[in-house]
Amino acid sequence: MAPKPEESQLRFAPIAYAFTGNLLLYACLPPLGLSWLAWLTPCCWLPLIASPGLSNAKTNPRRVYFGLYVTHVLCWLALLQGMRLAHWTTYFGWAALSFYLGIYLPLFVFTARTIHHQLKIPLAYAAATGWVCVEWIRGYVISGFSMGSLSHSQTGQLWLIQISDLGGGFAVSFILVVGAGLLYQINSFLQARKESNRSCRPIALEVFCFAVLLGGTYVYGVARLEAFNSPIAQDQPAVSVGLIQGVTYTEFELPYKKFMEKEQEKQRTYNDQSIRALGAETGLDLLVWPESMYPIGPLLVTGNGAEHLHVPAQPDQVEEDQESVRQWASRVQSAQRQQHSELLNYLNGNQDESGLGKAMLIGGTSAVDLTKAHTPSYNTAVLLSENGEVLDLYHKNHLVMFGEYIPLGEVFPALYGLLPISALAPGTSDIRFEIDGVQFSPNICFESTVPHRIRKMMNTVDANQRRPDVMLNLTNDGWFWGSSMLDLHLRSNVMRAVEMRRPNLVAANTGISAWISTTGEILSSVEKKEAGFVIAKVGRSVTDSFYLNNGDLFAILCGLIALVSLGKSLVSQTRKPT
Repeated sequence: MAPKPEESQLRFAPIAYAFTGNLLLYACLPPLGLSWLAWLTPCCWLPLIASPGLSNAKTNPRRVYFGLYVTHVLCWLALLQGMRLAHWTTYFGWAALSFYLGIYLPLFVFTARTIHHQLKIPLAYAAATGWVCVEWIRGYVISGFSMGSLSHSQTGQLWLIQISDLGGGFAVSFILVVGAGLLYQINSFLQARKESNRSCRPIALEVFCFAVLLGGTYVYGVARLEAFNSPIAQDQPAVSVGLIQGVTYTEFELPYKKFMEKEQEKQRTYNDQSIRALGAETGLDLLVWPESMYPIGPLLVTGNGAEHLHVPAQPDQVEEDQESVRQWASRVQSAQRQQHSELLNYLNGNQDESGLGKAMLIGGTSAVDLTKAHTPSYNTAVLLSENGEVLDLYHKNHLVMFGEYIPLGEVFPALYGLLPISALAPGTSDIRFEIDGVQFSPNICFESTVPHRIRKMMNTVDANQRRPDVMLNLTNDGWFWGSSMLDLHLRSNVMRAVEMRRPNLVAANTGISAWISTTGEILSSVEKKEAGFVIAKVGRSVTDSFYLNNGDLFAILCGLIALVSLGKSLVSQTRKPT
């Protein structure tokens, strides 16, 4: 009797399956962006999952998993190559991240094999469950990195990604892997049918189940698109926001003169684009400048006036003359207040000849906390009134490895002497601010690539039990010099908009600044490597998504299935005769 299609022996060397799958994975994401290949990518790894064993005369499981690891590392090196462009030392961060991410493909194959062979779950669903489990883990380990998920290949297919408001991007990845599994099984069935007269009932049943699953996804997606694009959903007061984009590439070790020329050009660009935005939209409510683009800083955090203040140049010494320290801090803050006021009055005063505008501004800068002994520095977003008064500060919580901190840098401070970065501290709280009844929640840089981080920010409620209405992402993607990293980041922001059912406004230095609707549609954007602005109009949120309310329930369920299968495998191993 011929083996079942999914239990046939490997026809090619395992490294061929590993390499081909990673080649397709690279092709379905930016820069190529061939989204349809995502339906084929997992097919290449399914034979390794279906095979009863990975050992034969030419290979063994260790070699198979090592081949999966190496080819996956190469895939990540290609996908993330834009990370190396800012400075020669960033090659280390690019390589370290890629070598770390490489472990997830062998982990997927191992997990899916365990689920399939221990629990006898059909191949396509075992693989999909394993894939979701691994993507979920990747979103949490080392603070989380979810960029480049399989679901991100489908951001152009709006009907498909609508299910993200139920199970996050994990639900989209699940559909893709089940579809790939079905394609593989159909092909295997047709090959086996040539050698034996097998019943088509099992495969027909799986085709029917997937048709129901995909059909339900389509119906749900179309219904959600119609609901959120209806006139009723759009008929509400709107706050107008100007997302400002300049073109300032990240460079290090510049001569002082060239550095100052670059800073002056950056300032002119952001001033000019802001004035253009104010002129284009009468009564603009808010200007958004990207991470690190606001020129005034570092801002000093001095608390409520009762705390002991420390001097940044002497972080380990207790300053005896507190009066001198407070006078110094007061002078700095007074000068900065004057600068804030002059800048905001200049921008609003140039809106047109009729008079001042009223736009507030939120922009990315830095801050130093003098109330703590080691005077930590933060990557900060500062919110300013139309007159330049500092209303609030948000310190970035989720830091980027090798960009804002070095692993073990606190243990070995000398590591910071090898790279052109300073150690930043993570913030510990979120902020929200309100304009005409619409509440905004800002995040900085790659925080928007981590679903659970954004969900935590959007899931907070105020005294009236209201959640924020709009997400704001301030990012300096000038680190990546116009590479496909910008496209990957934008796709992450698209997924966050659908998952939370909130508009997502992105102000990105060098691009891609965008107004993303609650359905994931990019309503307006500025091209990469171009200066410009986007005018977005947003209102109060009309609904909370299931994912926003309940989080990663779907992914947790997949994780529990994986744990049960692993437990059964361990029990089976202990019961084997010695």
